[in-house]
Amino acid sequence: MAARHSKAWCPIARRRRCFECSMQPLLPLLLLMSLIHLNLFGRTSSLPIPLVGYGTAHIKDEKTILEALEVGYRLIDTGVLYENQDAVGKALKQTSTPREQIYVATKVGFYPPSMLNNFFHWLDRLGMLPGKLKFVYMAAKGFEVEGLAWSLEQLQLDHIDACMVHTPATSWTEFLLALYPHRFGRFQPVKNWPMWLGEWMEWILRGLDSLFGASEEAKKERHSWEVLEDAYGKGLCRNIGVSNYDLALLTELETYARRPISVLEIKSIHDTYLPKRSAIAKRKGYTSSVMAMASAWRKPMSQVTLRWAVEHNITVIPRTSKIARMRENLEILNFELGEQALNKLNSLGQESPFYWDVSKLTTATSQDRSGDRNPEL
Repeated sequence: MAARHSKAWCPIARRRRCFECSMQPLLPLLLLMSLIHLNLFGRTSSLPIPLVGYGTAHIKDEKTILEALEVGYRLIDTGVLYENQDAVGKALKQTSTPREQIYVATKVGFYPPSMLNNFFHWLDRLGMLPGKLKFVYMAAKGFEVEGLAWSLEQLQLDHIDACMVHTPATSWTEFLLALYPHRFGRFQPVKNWPMWLGEWMEWILRGLDSLFGASEEAKKERHSWEVLEDAYGKGLCRNIGVSNYDLALLTELETYARRPISVLEIKSIHDTYLPKRSAIAKRKGYTSSVMAMASAWRKPMSQVTLRWAVEHNITVIPRTSKIARMRENLEILNFELGEQALNKLNSLGQESPFYWDVSKLTTATSQDRSGDRNPEL
């Protein structure tokens, strides 16, 4: 599970295509990535983003995070939603690695606004909210200021190297629209349900979303970014960026962003950007081509695909709780695929999104963004 599930980071593409379901469109962005490392986008962290990071989603044991640091990881990716920032903070205090050598990234603003979040906030102010529920409103839009303050407190840091808006969805209809319809008949938890139910769900959610309009949603989306800009100005966040945004959303963000957009984080899973060409490949989520390359190199398939990204200067953040896998993922820095293998991987096709399908969301200027959202030049 560890190496298959990864996140890829890239700098923001102003007119190029970013990906949700494919890493191939990131190739034209390599120059921009090098520019970010050279600090040409304004004030950014003096610490460059490592090419291989450690993802902590669902990992709440400080010992495991500490082991990752001791093994050699220098990028730790967390978020308010993950409920593990306290464990990350404890690991950062215990590690022998100096703080200035560790790149820490976190995310705020995951859940859309709701009355429940406001109720939880009220209970928390009265000291009546159970500690395990505090993350619910801290990870919600409208509470980004509180979320960042809580992140700094839990991480025991005076600044964070990268702070991101976790998701662009600003209403529950948008949230569900981006999360579920495309999963029917394909992915859990509705893998075994007929695909036409997903089409019905999308139709119903679109109708509900049209009742609210895009203007208020755009204001909420803008508020999330402005909170990060304020934190950037105060030196609390050395870099600011977004997660799970596509080109249309990034283009909209550029119209009002006053600070440099330094980081884009997108979740990817290998079987969504590599076509399935055999029964084994379909079951395991890899292509026969990648299997052949892995066999020739005597490397795990996960190393081949992660190395492909690294050779394009794209930071990858695989997740695992096993020390052997931690070391295995870092070993991708010790070999090269070569031009022929890279060209082969570059030529592989792409499929539909796995986790988020933000093309279903709306902008302030368009109620329907499901068309050509990521056009190639």
